[in-house]
Amino acid sequence: SLKLATAAVISTPLTLLGLVNNADAAIISNGTIQLGVNQEGHLNVPGGTPSSGSGTTSVGLRFLPTNADGTAPGCLCEGWGVADAESG
Repeated sequence: SLKLATAAVISTPLTLLGLVNNADAAIISNGTIQLGVNQEGHLNVPGGTPSSGSGTTSVGLRFLPTNADGTAPGCLCEGWGVADAESG
C-alpha cells in the first residue's frame, strides 16, 4: 500500500551526497529517492547528474531507479517550501 511504501522510504536513513555549488543547499538520498534541498527547505538544486527524460542536472524530487525528476525539469519554481510560524 502507499502508506507502507511511504513509511519504508521515510524510515530509511538518508545519505548526504554532498554540498552543491553553494553552502546553502545539499543533495540527499536514501538510495531510492533523491532530494535537492535548499537551506530554506524548498527543492530544486543545481549540480546533480543528468536526469532521464529532460536531462536536467538540477535535482528536486528524483526517483533513482528510473532517474526521473518530478520537480526540476523546466522551471526551478516548484512552489513548495517550509516555514516556521512560531519564529516568524
